[in-house]
Amino acid sequence: MKASSLFRVRWQPLDRAACLVLLFLTGLTLVLLFSGDRTAPQVRDFSWHEQQVTGADNAFLITFSRPMDQQTVERNLRIEPALPGKFSWAGRRLAYTLSQPRDLWPNLSALPRQCL
Repeated sequence: MKASSLFRVRWQPLDRAACLVLLFLTGLTLVLLFSGDRTAPQVRDFSWHEQQVTGADNAFLITFSRPMDQQTVERNLRIEPALPGKFSWAGRRLAYTLSQPRDLWPNLSALPRQCL
């Protein structure tokens, strides 16, 4: 018996179909893995959204739909009027804590409802 005939495999039609499906799914999986996540991040929750902000509010929370680059978010977050404070992170959640009590600031009774 020849050595080459020992390794020759006779594929049945069902075996061929199963192998083709596995190769297709493997290829599709590799394409999805290498193409990456193309969905844009979203704000899932903003603790001051649609809320009346009072002098007792000294922090707000923003929850994102996926992990974010913290430095990019902190650099690009715009708050009007400017409210000095500090950032802290826990996973996908950003907490912004005001650095001084708001009751000492003039004209803050009508803070905008959307700070993003």
